[in-house]
Amino acid sequence: MTTQTQTTDHRNVERAFAELERGNTSPDYRKELADHVIADLVRHSVAEEQFLYPTARDHIDGGGEMVDEELAEHAEAEKLMKQLEGIAATDPRFDQLLNQLIGDVRHHINEEESTLLPKLQSSCSPAALRDLGHKWLLAKQAAPTRPHPSAPDTPPANLVVDTGVGMIDKIRDDVASPDMCTTGSRTAPPMLAGKRPRREIVLVSVFVVVPLLALVAAIPLAWGWGVGWTELALAFALYCLSGLGVTVGFHRYFTHGAFRARRPLRIALAILGSMAVQGPHHRLGRRSP
Repeated sequence: MTTQTQTTDHRNVERAFAELERGNTSPDYRKELADHVIADLVRHSVAEEQFLYPTARDHIDGGGEMVDEELAEHAEAEKLMKQLEGIAATDPRFDQLLNQLIGDVRHHINEEESTLLPKLQSSCSPAALRDLGHKWLLAKQAAPTRPHPSAPDTPPANLVVDTGVGMIDKIRDDVASPDMCTTGSRTAPPMLAGKRPRREIVLVSVFVVVPLLALVAAIPLAWGWGVGWTELALAFALYCLSGLGVTVGFHRYFTHGAFRARRPLRIALAILGSMAVQGPHHRLGRRSP
């Protein structure tokens, strides 16, 4: 159930906070651990904003005000995480910002576990909570791993933006640290493990980047021979629309039911997703237009 998933995340973050507060590790390890705690907090927050908070608004009396307060706390924490991102552990500001972040997050966790989560559990059926938990885990897998304070935090905008930003963040993470993280004889906690080997990163990058570069190189060669500003504008617009249909339509709505949609919007999403030539929506999803 979602509340159990939430509290498990909270305990994992608290253990990392306790290790950071002890301060008996090297600066490099503390920085690395802080970065990965931030990544875990970002994924957790994104999952809350995409699915848990909208459900709380709909099912809890006074849920709107409660969620608005939680979102405000997310925004403040994300600003602190963004500042920490570019600071070395040896900088005096590191401990100051880290201690502020730890205090704010602990306050946020206490509020959720004492108020929001119990009310949510009592307001939703076990089946609804299981479905919410499934969506929660999927959202965390595709979520960004770095703080983006200016990104939207409510549906449907965050459902679109978070997916793209998450892909970019994961590429940056793999390039920055392709190997599994260990420091001396101390093995990093689970949240620091599981990086991909460099060879895999290079191959994936080649398969993704080379076709794009070839397309870009072909444009000036074909310019005036059937390719002009009109064709470029149409290609860009149709690319965005079909991408919207696949990510928001096929994936978020038809497969996972991430939000509610009226029939005209459902039909539009089904058409736009089908433009990507990945098959009809009923093979990928479980909902009908």
